[in-house]
Amino acid sequence: MKLTATAVKNAKPGKHSDGEGMYLLVTDAGQKYWRFDYRFLGKYKTLALGVFPDTTLAMARSKRAEARTLLASDQDPSVAKRKAKAIEKQKHDNTFQSVAQKWLETTASQRKSNTDAKLKSWLSRDVMPQLGHLPISEIKTTDILAALRKMEARGVFDSVLRVSH
Repeated sequence: MKLTATAVKNAKPGKHSDGEGMYLLVTDAGQKYWRFDYRFLGKYKTLALGVFPDTTLAMARSKRAEARTLLASDQDPSVAKRKAKAIEKQKHDNTFQSVAQKWLETTASQRKSNTDAKLKSWLSRDVMPQLGHLPISEIKTTDILAALRKMEARGVFDSVLRVSH
């Protein structure tokens, strides 16, 4: 029997099946976890689909459908999920902010403290709001120009020259 939104909301501790291997696991403490049981290469596995209410019934069903599609093409959904997480982590580790922070740390001994303070100030005030969240590979010349133009608008022309070099 398929679950309903009301049934999910009022579910008591235990396993509540939605069919096709998906169920809602409710703990004694009241936490609600979406799970999908499947077999891959003869092994029984469970894939975490999310936590209710952040993951709604409709979202969990969509994730189950994606997992079943992967299984149909002979791919393990848990491996695909791990790969996707690793790619996201790599993207985050390669943002301008992350790379700049590592560079600041490794080169700090080569700068005087007042120079280091100015550099960090320029980066935090002028560059990070524009470029910090972007992966290094996606930064375009226009992104850099936008950050420099904001500095120009504030009238800090000497700082613009220093940051651009």
